[in-house]
Amino acid sequence: MKNRLEELVGHLQAFHPAPEQTLVALRVPPACHELYAVAKACEQALTRLSDHRNAAALLDARDVVRGILRLLPLHGDLSRNDYRSLDAVPDLLDDAYRALPQNCPVEPWWHETLREALLVHLLLSPDPTTISLLVRALRRGLPISLALYQRQNSPTVRIQLMLDCLTAEGTKFAREALALADTAALLKTLPELRFEELHPDNFAALATLRSTRALPVSTASPRERLSRLARDIGVAAVAQRREYHAPAEQRIPSVEIRHELLRRSERWSEPEQIALQATLLLGRLGTHILQTNNQDSHCHIEHHLHEAWIRRHLPEAPEFTRQLEGTGYAHVGRQIHIPLPRRLGHALAALGTSKEGALVLRSLDKKLRDLSRDSGQPISIRRLTRAFEHDLENEMPDEALVTLLGLQAQARRDAGIHYFAPDATALIERVQNVIERVVANFDLEALDEGWSSPPPTPTPFLGYSYRADIGSVRALIEKLQSSAELGRGRTSPQRVIQAYNARVARLTLMYLAGTGGRPTGSVLPCHADISLDDRAAMASEKDALGYRSTRLVPLTTRFVAEVTEFERWARTKHLLPRNASADAPLAMLHTADESYVTPTITALKVSIPDFAEHWVWPDDMFRHLFRSRLWEMGCPSSWLRRVMGHHPPHGATDMPWRARPQWDGLHDCTDKTDEYLDTLGF
Repeated sequence: MKNRLEELVGHLQAFHPAPEQTLVALRVPPACHELYAVAKACEQALTRLSDHRNAAALLDARDVVRGILRLLPLHGDLSRNDYRSLDAVPDLLDDAYRALPQNCPVEPWWHETLREALLVHLLLSPDPTTISLLVRALRRGLPISLALYQRQNSPTVRIQLMLDCLTAEGTKFAREALALADTAALLKTLPELRFEELHPDNFAALATLRSTRALPVSTASPRERLSRLARDIGVAAVAQRREYHAPAEQRIPSVEIRHELLRRSERWSEPEQIALQATLLLGRLGTHILQTNNQDSHCHIEHHLHEAWIRRHLPEAPEFTRQLEGTGYAHVGRQIHIPLPRRLGHALAALGTSKEGALVLRSLDKKLRDLSRDSGQPISIRRLTRAFEHDLENEMPDEALVTLLGLQAQARRDAGIHYFAPDATALIERVQNVIERVVANFDLEALDEGWSSPPPTPTPFLGYSYRADIGSVRALIEKLQSSAELGRGRTSPQRVIQAYNARVARLTLMYLAGTGGRPTGSVLPCHADISLDDRAAMASEKDALGYRSTRLVPLTTRFVAEVTEFERWARTKHLLPRNASADAPLAMLHTADESYVTPTITALKVSIPDFAEHWVWPDDMFRHLFRSRLWEMGCPSSWLRRVMGHHPPHGATDMPWRARPQWDGLHDCTDKTDEYLDTLGF
């Protein structure tokens, strides 16, 4: 077995002067099996612990774990990742190391609390008995059914809640309860950085749990159990959306705190002032450049004479390998040059050359903790960088945007980056507008020497995804329009059916283009799932217990008029089905043998002449184009995520019984959708 620990320690010294103690405490094996999964699981837990309790071991461990996450994308050979999971490793690994990354798709609050408790004992008080009990509870689970109505960030509060829940369950888990009590006592001995009380809503839920445990258990029918399961999925979705779209005041420091921070920075050293400005003006992008000492080949500063810019190059990723080019496609590249203010750009490049960026960032973090203690308001480097992300779109940007800009290393394919290839010029303009707005609000001198003028961006569009050529799309729409028109005089029945199918195809493509829907199964919604008066339809795609995307999609005024005109025309030609059930699609294709088929992309290629020759893209082409084009036109990412179903896991669903709140703001951007349909030739 190859020993990679020595090489790992040597690389980590760029992020922390003495990482050995943390690696020993976490029981990292010599081969560093699946180290990325372990570090990713520990980073959030260590961040929460360090935010509420002050201990040097916790802070050092957090910095080392963050260094591992920065290091592994650059040196993937440091960790052995050729097994499906840690449980599949044949070597005898430590049980605590195996249990750290254990999680489920939607991790309950008590599960993440168990990981925090395990880390506390590994780092502060490595008692073998307590650690073994926590490992067993983390791997096997605990009978805790309490759902937090309000998020509790304090680990101490959540541990006490777990103790109360286990007490209500009886004496079967008494040993695990003692281990949690030891953890709570250990945490209370540490200095408290942030105080938090038990929320009244959670207290009420705990009281209800205690009362229900005293009642006899009733046996539910299979149908009732399925109804409860559907309700629980919907509750989890709503809870995750509440946390994901928390108010900005809970995620970013106030303007007054940032002004006070800039006032204090006048007494700091020049490198610390540069690091603060990079964090305020560039967000996680500036933090990443400092953390990596400008050594990241995929995101670093380049400079020539008086110009300085960030060269962002998207790394290869196995889930984003499909790059389609040729007729019908606009060229999408993976490289972009983001201009920087001349003064700030050259200062950051100089810090990277001296290889002191990571040390300066660590010093800045300590000064922010001092201000946090003095002001009583939480402030950290992560909260400062969130201010940049909030200014980017007046909300928290989604994973696609932050990944393209280099603010986040990776993104799940279904989280949205696969459907995003924006215009590079629009992307750069939005970043520049944010920087100029922050400079004006805080009266900074970063733009005194003006903007740099980097080399032009190699391609007009940036991303992993492909992008359809608008001219080719317009040619397809014009072809359908010409086929849908009938000349004057008598026309053969075959020509009438051909015109009818062309109108169905045009209606289908307009629905896809105007809603960003997935072309799975029947593309058009059923009669029971659409309301022309309310200009909305229910889209239900890829629904399963592990992934749900039932949601409301808005319909533009032009689409509603198109449906009305289509039904009027088809009725005059006697081509509508006589019995249109509620479960039938809004419109269906007509075949030569007088039957009707569901309008899918495959059926359109078969039923309409020359359609297959003009359709050169994958079936979900309009979904790709909808996301990118409407974002360029100014539609907020929150609206796009909501319409396309790109919320967090289990949060993509709007269960039918919870659909009413989704009416608010549903049609806020339909005017831009109409403008977008105009550009496509509808």
